[in-house]
Amino acid sequence: MEKLIITHPVTGENNLQVAINDFQNQMTWPEAIKACSELGSGWRLPSIDELDAIYKLAQTNYKLKFQKNRYWCNAEINDNNAWCINFYDGKKEKEGHYSKKETANYVRAIRITDSF
Repeated sequence: MEKLIITHPVTGENNLQVAINDFQNQMTWPEAIKACSELGSGWRLPSIDELDAIYKLAQTNYKLKFQKNRYWCNAEINDNNAWCINFYDGKKEKEGHYSKKETANYVRAIRITDSF
C-alpha cells in the first residue's frame, strides 16, 4: 500500500502516515476498526482532528485523493453512533445516518511512525 507522511495536527511532528488509497469498499464503523487493525502494527482509524487535517491537506495535495463523501473517524458518540467528516465540504457530522452498525462510509487508515 502506497503511503504518505504528513505533519500531525496535534503534536506538530512529521510522523502521521496516511494510506494513499481508501479501502476498496465502504464499511460500517466496526468493520472499519477491524480492517484498519488488520493492516498491521499501529494502523487505525484517524481521530477527528487527524481526519480534519487530512481533509484540509487533501484540498491542495494531489497525492491525497478522496471521495466527496463521508469518512469514519475513531470517535464514538455513543453505543450506536460515531463521528465522520464529509469530504464534500469538510463538515464534522454526528447526527443523521451515522449508525456505527448500519451505515457504510469510506475508510482511510493512518498510523504514527518513527521510521521515516
